[in-house]
Amino acid sequence: MRNVRWALPALGLLCVLILTACHGSKIPTKNMQFVNQTDTRQVMEFKLPKVRDMSILDRVHIAIIGINLKGKYVLKSEDTIVDEGSLEEASPGFVLESKDGKQHQFEIKQEGVIKDEGGTTWNLENPEQHAVLRQW
Repeated sequence: MRNVRWALPALGLLCVLILTACHGSKIPTKNMQFVNQTDTRQVMEFKLPKVRDMSILDRVHIAIIGINLKGKYVLKSEDTIVDEGSLEEASPGFVLESKDGKQHQFEIKQEGVIKDEGGTTWNLENPEQHAVLRQW
């Protein structure tokens, strides 16, 4: 009975430490810039967690919980910010939600190429420097 008295609180403390270690750590990010194929003045920048550089604990947490990666996006036309908001990885692409609540779907067409719901194609700028986008 003595072992049970300290084992349960110790297990609870261990769980809290593990969870706070995952959420409290600074997760490295990567920036990916996509250029509008028809209007090269428009650039969409995605800022997402860099899974490859995450700690083992962060990767295990993502795998066990089964969460989609979340980040931010900024749409620029030349040097002017046109739209910005949050983005979430959603197979087979991304869902973007602007600050005013509008959602936009982007589908991964092939490595380094995404297409929005209006049919516009966006190409990854400098693909050799960025992570590979792939369909799941």
